[in-house]
Amino acid sequence: MIILNKFTKHLYRRKVIGIITNNKGEYLIDQLTTYGKNDWNFSGGGIEKGETEEEALFRELQEEMGTNKFRILNKSKNLITYNWPIKVIIRRCIENNGIWLGQSQKHFLIKFTGIKEDIRPDPSEIRKIKWIKRSEFKKYLNFKNQFKITEEELKQFK
Repeated sequence: MIILNKFTKHLYRRKVIGIITNNKGEYLIDQLTTYGKNDWNFSGGGIEKGETEEEALFRELQEEMGTNKFRILNKSKNLITYNWPIKVIIRRCIENNGIWLGQSQKHFLIKFTGIKEDIRPDPSEIRKIKWIKRSEFKKYLNFKNQFKITEEELKQFK
């Protein structure tokens, strides 16, 4: 069983998520170019070999949002693991010459410390960004369990 556990953990892409907030109590969400028109998420991405979760988070935020004006407020104690739909697994397999069944992600609460103009999303990755109130999460966070997980993570950060 130990050998199986060591093997299966490598079938999940390691990822970090930054739940970014500003001084107005808004949260930054983004729409990747690979997403549908109603699909949104928080910024983040994969952890590369040799990176800490924090290093990966800051690298991803710099790449995606074009700025490093972020500060970590809190780090989740949870590691959320989930499977992707089969079409995503196939697409990722073709694009990456490897296979993952899904992702294991760690959430961080992040404070944006810059001004609105500092954020310059990478158009090769990000279609749109939007600042929203927490009361709007249910409208935008519509991937499977995304809203529920986000609410649970934010409760932990209080």
